[in-house]
Amino acid sequence: MFWSPHKLARSNLKSIHCMVVLFTDPSNSRSYTSQHWFKNWQKLRQHKLTASTFAAAIGFWHRRRVQLWLEKIGAIEPFSGNLATFWSNIKEEEALERYKLITGNTVLFPEFQVYGGRNPEDDWLACSPDGVVDRLVYDLPSRGVLEIKCPFFNGDMSRLSLGHESLFTVFHKLRV
Repeated sequence: MFWSPHKLARSNLKSIHCMVVLFTDPSNSRSYTSQHWFKNWQKLRQHKLTASTFAAAIGFWHRRRVQLWLEKIGAIEPFSGNLATFWSNIKEEEALERYKLITGNTVLFPEFQVYGGRNPEDDWLACSPDGVVDRLVYDLPSRGVLEIKCPFFNGDMSRLSLGHESLFTVFHKLRV
């Protein structure tokens, strides 16, 4: 079985979400590419439930849910990207550099992570974090997962309420 709400309900992870908002000018973009600047994990993600596919799997977007299941069973080709994902691939590196500059945190780049290490029944869960932060806070070790989102707004940057051309949101999730 690929996805089980019973397995999901057993999860008791709690997170604290810290958000850093960063702005940039889209005219500084590199050329579009479908390949992420350091992640090349599409094949590894093929039969896994990840954060990127979770909302579709539980039905947030009805049509996308059916499409996702067809992808996971191999009936159709998996989603390979669109202008929004190309935009994100271009801008994530810049957002990451700004995050490091603002916070002074060192960011490590993990490999694709499959959850089933301790329990092989859970090997259908996986993640591809944008980074991992490992630092001391008040002399105590603090580890967190970094997730970067670069909203595209269908190319209409005037939709930003703050009036800036581009917005990055960097989430630093600390497991508690």
